[in-house]
Amino acid sequence: VIVPMNASEDIVTLNTVAKTTTSTDPLELIDPVVNTINPASVETNADITINGVDLDLISKVIFPDGSEGQFVSQSETELMVTVPLTATSGKLYFMTVNSYEFESTSELDVQPADLPIINSIPAIAAVGDKITIEGEKMQFATEVIFGGGVSATKFGLKSETFLEVYVPSTAEDGAIMLKTDLGLSTESSPVNIINPESYGALIYDDAVVGNWGDWGWGGATVWSSDEQAFIGSSAAKKTYDGSWDAIRWHHNSSNIDVSGYTNFVFLVYGGAGSGGKFVQLVVDEQWGTPYAFDVAEGKWTEVIIPIADINGGSSTSAWTDILFQGEGGGGSFEVYFDHIGFK
Repeated sequence: VIVPMNASEDIVTLNTVAKTTTSTDPLELIDPVVNTINPASVETNADITINGVDLDLISKVIFPDGSEGQFVSQSETELMVTVPLTATSGKLYFMTVNSYEFESTSELDVQPADLPIINSIPAIAAVGDKITIEGEKMQFATEVIFGGGVSATKFGLKSETFLEVYVPSTAEDGAIMLKTDLGLSTESSPVNIINPESYGALIYDDAVVGNWGDWGWGGATVWSSDEQAFIGSSAAKKTYDGSWDAIRWHHNSSNIDVSGYTNFVFLVYGGAGSGGKFVQLVVDEQWGTPYAFDVAEGKWTEVIIPIADINGGSSTSAWTDILFQGEGGGGSFEVYFDHIGFK
């Protein structure tokens, strides 16, 4: 007697020509045994090889997300299956021809074949800037979403290793998401988005803005240096000489009203020798209550200082004198300042 493919473990009933019946002990069926799954880590749409015993009895291989693998080849000892595009990592489930189910003892690590991998992205960018995202499988990115859920609409070049995209005017701070046409997504580290239009009452924008005099001392100040600029074409460059010297704005005729703002904001770039250094803000010659901030050598950063914290919390609403004083006693270093104002 040939056992039917859909037979289950139960008693076997025998019918005789004399129309009598008899039953046997319950029939024990052979179940497939999976010994190995190779490779243990695989990308979607690639093939895995399952080795074991009686594998020809397997009718389905089901992945953790519920998708079924497509059989490439099948024998008693080997089963080759293509990993579905939507498959996820975890244990595999097997179904036999008689609907018996069992799972693998080990987990399969599955990585999306068409999911971009971000290796490098700018930490800071201004709206309208073209930024370059570097990594792997960038050609699969079909949508770029900035902080605030804002999708990019303008792009540059794209290859397997990089993607160029322009920062939308309404983008906000946050991670940048790359999405594929399958709906898969990956996120970058947070990106600080600078919107120049959000700065008010500027005292520096490519050059000194307003009736401010240069009351600085010590090392040289270049008020419109084109060596480094984050917004526009110039930044104010200060070469600190280590004597606690300063770059300084002093209003020549009146003052600036800051009562309508919450923060004093600016962009700073650490030039040569600035690694590990700090600079401190002093307003209206309140020398005893400076506000210190670190400088990152070779990088632009946005510094946001709450007005309520300036001068030890006693800052007035009318500012006449603003200076950035460099750390003293440690030799000379360079710092660039750009787009200085209020929010």
